[in-house]
Amino acid sequence: MPFFTLLMVDPDAPRRGNEIAGPWLHWIKASFKGNNVDSGTTLADYQGPTPPDGTGPH
Repeated sequence: MPFFTLLMVDPDAPRRGNEIAGPWLHWIKASFKGNNVDSGTTLADYQGPTPPDGTGPH
């Protein structure tokens, strides 16, 4: 079974129409097999979304 890497990103951070500032990395987990994400190595700790007021849906 192969190893997997999972990335969580926001491609249009901080707001749509200003893609120069994006993407924003939220999380990286690497070297896990199947769906056993907890067994992997965390390369970037999770950072929740914090869009500025008035930037619309993300």
